[in-house]
Amino acid sequence: MTEDSAPDERVLVHKAWRQLAKRAEVEDEDEDESSLLGGARDAEWHQVRIAAKRARYAGEAAVAFARQMEKVTEILGEHQDAADAGAAIRELATSADARASFSLGVLCAAERER
Repeated sequence: MTEDSAPDERVLVHKAWRQLAKRAEVEDEDEDESSLLGGARDAEWHQVRIAAKRARYAGEAAVAFARQMEKVTEILGEHQDAADAGAAIRELATSADARASFSLGVLCAAERER
């Protein structure tokens, strides 16, 4: 999956925020009985509350997603570091004497198991 194909959490949060704003906006300038600021019915306030919850959940999901991706990138970074170390060790082993090459081989095996 490429970075471009993954849903952007900012888009999800922005969409939820827009829906909340739309629910809460005054529909006409006269502030009649159907507008929220002019004496909204309980059902209208309930719809605004639902939209607010969705916006909150979208924000919480984005934070949770970011935390999980931080863990994934940390693990992938450790793997890359071990791969680079193994390549360097193998390179050193090609020009070392037998005793050093054996020690480097043991070190390389330990890095692979990490």
